[in-house]
Amino acid sequence: MFDFGEFSMTDEELAAFLMEKPRFASLASLRKDGSPFVVPLGYLYESPYMYFTFAPERSVVKRLRRDPRVAVTVYNEAFPVKFVLVTGCVEEYADDNLELTIRKHRWMMSRVPRIDHAEFERNHLALGRVVFRLKLERDNVSSMDNYKMQSLERQASVLPGESAAT
Repeated sequence: MFDFGEFSMTDEELAAFLMEKPRFASLASLRKDGSPFVVPLGYLYESPYMYFTFAPERSVVKRLRRDPRVAVTVYNEAFPVKFVLVTGCVEEYADDNLELTIRKHRWMMSRVPRIDHAEFERNHLALGRVVFRLKLERDNVSSMDNYKMQSLERQASVLPGESAAT
């Protein structure tokens, strides 16, 4: 993947970014004709895997079973941009008792005020869920933290004899 050098996230920064608050990912999968199809969705990150859940009848389930190659992007919602890119092949993951699915949904919904989680889960899980996971490894992950670039630019803009605070 891409190496953004000193602007890349460390392993610890990457994990913190993926877990710091519920975020959405853009997951690209392939149609039968090979064209990409991108869908925004929630995920659960439990190192070294990202987990994605879908209702069984969703077309993305058929696409991933037919061709498991994906590209996933997770990014923040404000400037300066931070992002993580992951490519690879997903694998279907057995979650017969829905424990992982429930963990994922409770984490994603943790910022939703005044929600009846039991009612939400009863409705959301009624049709069952299919879980796919994507392993994050050194050779399939790229990340960039533009906060680091801004810090470097601020340092570079300071003239000799000046302090960075001025």
